[in-house]
This record gives sequence, C-alpha cells and structure tokens, in this order.
Amino acid sequence: MPVEFRCTGCSKLLRTPDESAGKKAKCPQCGEIVDVPLASQSETAPVVTSPFAQAAATNPFGDSGTGRGSRMESANPYVSPSISTPFAAKTPVAGLTHQIISFDEVMGTSWELLKLQFGQVILCGLLMIALSIGGAIVAGIVGSIGQAIGNIYAVMFFGFIQQIISFGVNTYLQLGLLIFGLRLVRTGAPNVSDIFAGKDYLLRGLGLFLIVTLISYGAFLLCIAPAFVTFAFGEDVVTFAAFVICGLVGVGLGSYIMLRLLLATTFLVDRNEGVFASLRLSGQFMAGNKLTTFLLLIVTGIISTIFMLVTCFVGSIVVAPFFFGVLVPTIYLTATGQPIYRTA
Repeated sequence: MPVEFRCTGCSKLLRTPDESAGKKAKCPQCGEIVDVPLASQSETAPVVTSPFAQAAATNPFGDSGTGRGSRMESANPYVSPSISTPFAAKTPVAGLTHQIISFDEVMGTSWELLKLQFGQVILCGLLMIALSIGGAIVAGIVGSIGQAIGNIYAVMFFGFIQQIISFGVNTYLQLGLLIFGLRLVRTGAPNVSDIFAGKDYLLRGLGLFLIVTLISYGAFLLCIAPAFVTFAFGEDVVTFAAFVICGLVGVGLGSYIMLRLLLATTFLVDRNEGVFASLRLSGQFMAGNKLTTFLLLIVTGIISTIFMLVTCFVGSIVVAPFFFGVLVPTIYLTATGQPIYRTA
C-alpha cells in the first residue's frame, strides 16, 4: 500500500511506494526534500493559531459556537448529535471525513483569511489579469491569421485554435489559483508563485472542465427541448410559458450538477486524482452541502457585484482570487474534515 504524506514545504499530498518508506523524496511541486514516513500520515493535524488573532466578536460572519456547524462538543453524553456530525461516506477515503459545512463557519473563515492575506490576494488577481490579457492577445493573433487567409476552412480552423488557447489559459489560471488557495487556507501563508503550478494538471483539468460543461449545458438543453414542440400549436402564450417553465427547470438542474461537481477540480490538484475519480469524490463530499454552498455563492455573488460597481470594476481584481483562492478551498477543506488555518 503506498505511503501518503504531505510535503512540509507546500502541503501537497504525496504518494510513494512502500519501499520508499524511511528514505528522502523530492516534492514534484515545490522541490522540497522531505523524509518519507514509515506509514501514511493522518490528516487530523492540530489546528494552527495565528499570531495575528483578533477577537472572534470582530468577525461579522463568526460562529458563536452554539449554532449550526459548531464544532464544540457537548459534555452531555446523552445529547442528540449535532448537525455538523459527519455523514458516513459511501466509500471511505483515506485521511478524509465527510462533514456538513456551516454558512457562518465557511464565510467567517474566508473573510478572516482574506483580511489576513489581502495583499497576496490582490497580487494574485493582478497576475491573473496580466496572464489573461496575454492569452487573449495570443488567441486574437491566431484568430486574425484565419481572417487574413480568407478561406472559410482556415477561418474555422484558426477560430477553433483560438478557442482552445482561451480555454487552456483560463483552465491553467483556475488550477493555479486553487493550489494557491489550498496553501492559504491550510497554512495562512500562501505563495503567489503557486499560481504557475497548474501545468502538471492541465490536461486532466481541461478534460474535467469539458466534461462538467457538457453535462451541465447538456442537461439544460434536454430540459428546454420539449418547449420547441409548442411551436406546433401556434400559440405565442403557450410557447412563451413552455420556454419559461422548461428554462427554469433546466437552470435548476444545471445548477444542481454544477454544485455537485464544484469540488472536482480541487480533488484533482490536492490529491492528484484522475478526472472521473475527482467527479465521484466531489459528488460524495458535496452530499448534504449543496444548499449551503448555493447560499454562499449567492451571497458572495451579490456582495461581489456591489463591490465591483462601487469601485468602478477595479474590485474585480479581488473577486476571482477570493472565489477560487479562498472560498472554494475553504468549502473543500471543511467538507472533507481537513485542518484549516484559524485566525481566532
């Protein structure tokens, strides 16, 4: 059975063969030389307390320790189990425990970590914008080649290449941002260079994003397809009502699928899982967490929109890094029962 342990430099989960136990190994992500333990390490590491801790009362989203999602244990042995009691996972996963996340806990932790490393998050956002602009320029040049040739097939071919470049750049940035965020939420000390660490997962990441996109939009199209039948009736009111109803059903089903598979990419970069294993694990650990995650995304989306409008869209520098670099990693680590850096 392979030995599993985390790199002491970047916290990446590493796997080595049994015969490597007791020897030294080099982390493929950060290059740190680490000692391979004799047996797999437990993920139940003690929680680190920040030296910059502030009173919990200053956190507008703080958990009082008595509500939903509280991790305080009752001294009464006959008390009913808390709603935060972990679900029994369908398939046990080494080092992970299925937990029900709390809105207050996830939002509060994300808020505190954003304040703690606000400068790093902004720097990450600036790098993302620079890389996105660079990718858009390259993709635009490729697309213009097809236009210059003038042949319809050349336009289609170079247009296809243009889309692949754009898709690849966005995937690369999202993978790197997740790696950055996992280190931030685990240790409270992120490394901006992690945003360039997604290359090892790029092919699987592209496949994963393609599958999730096809499933989500495919489900929407299947739901909306029956509405086209109403054209045969020739009644505008009937057609309009059918498209509204089918559209709402399609949006609901597509949103459900997106929520179920939200953590797939995080499993891919954190545990080096395959595409289908990542999809399966995401569905497994999002069980019971989809509604809370939906509320988190809605509230975050509203706040982000207001923030960008107030700052004349300058605030967009923070929005994407906060979502992929703070919020999603916090949801992932909380839902899988892994240790999180606490500022209070």
